[in-house]
Amino acid sequence: MARPGEHSFRLPALVLLVSLLLFARRPDLILRPQFVWEEPSAFWAAAIVDWPALLTPWVGFPQLFPRLTYAAASVGPPAIAPAVIILAHWLLIAAVAVFLASDTMADAIPGRWTRFAIAVALPLLGSEVVGTGLDAQWYLAVLLVALALARPRRWHVLAAIVAGLSGPASIVLWPLFWRRPGLGAVVACCGAIQLAVFLSSPRPPSPVDLSSVPGMLIPVAAIAILAAWRSSVPRRTIIAFGWAAAATAAGGALTLGPAFGRSGILGLALGDGSRYMLVAEVGLLVLVAAGIAARRRPAVVAGGLIVALSIIGFRQPPWPDMAWASHADCIGSATTCVVPVFPAEWSVEWFPGYRPPTTVPG
Repeated sequence: MARPGEHSFRLPALVLLVSLLLFARRPDLILRPQFVWEEPSAFWAAAIVDWPALLTPWVGFPQLFPRLTYAAASVGPPAIAPAVIILAHWLLIAAVAVFLASDTMADAIPGRWTRFAIAVALPLLGSEVVGTGLDAQWYLAVLLVALALARPRRWHVLAAIVAGLSGPASIVLWPLFWRRPGLGAVVACCGAIQLAVFLSSPRPPSPVDLSSVPGMLIPVAAIAILAAWRSSVPRRTIIAFGWAAAATAAGGALTLGPAFGRSGILGLALGDGSRYMLVAEVGLLVLVAAGIAARRRPAVVAGGLIVALSIIGFRQPPWPDMAWASHADCIGSATTCVVPVFPAEWSVEWFPGYRPPTTVPG
């Protein structure tokens, strides 16, 4: 049993620890903030032009949480807006880590220190997923899986709505809520909204190639099965993360096509597609940590591999400096200008009457 006051100290301390790990991995995001990829054209400009633009879809899907953060950041000085977005993104990662470590997950992930280890490892996963608020949907997908397994709390409904309306995960994850039918109905409604918007939105054609999915998931599944053998993880936890891992990996293959197979098997290592493997990696962490707690030798070996990959991929290279602060005031102004962005093809050609894109140019 927890001692009085134990949780009031541990959870804030965990938020601080996760934040420090994220800053140590990518200090440039705070010290030299700038928008990258489609952030300035599709999200920042949308918040400026159509504030708050909460219902504007991106590549066919509503992105409620990211839209909220960009709308909030647009109220302040543009030069620091990227730092505001990153802080909100890191706070989300910390919140998911805290939720995984909390006692509400005790039935699904037995062992307080097991859950603590999983939470501490969460900010070490992936490369690009920690570097942009655009990838909030992947951590919210992890949250949806956790909500399906957690002990009920009233605020879970609000969390499920925000997560369910932030990317396509709710379309495929609602069956996991069979033990929580009320919350499952909420997630299913969010999934129906996502699917309806997707089917009615313009989008570039995507190559349908699922051949890389088995090669990506089989090594992870093999390690997970060896680690979980005779551990205390309930079967429903394994099934939930297995289903979510397969669904999100399939989404990666549909989106990236053959390129998905060239991405890193584990997001602890570098790989362009690691965001699509985030849910699979969290599930792997759950099983490995539980296996180590049960003193399973394969889990100890897998844990050592994860630690080694964490050390190799810990410090991520900074984005090239595109001098965002010097050009930030251009978007939303009455002048015509070009705002450099990394990668260069996402540079914003701003002009009065500019309309933010809702899908990837193709």
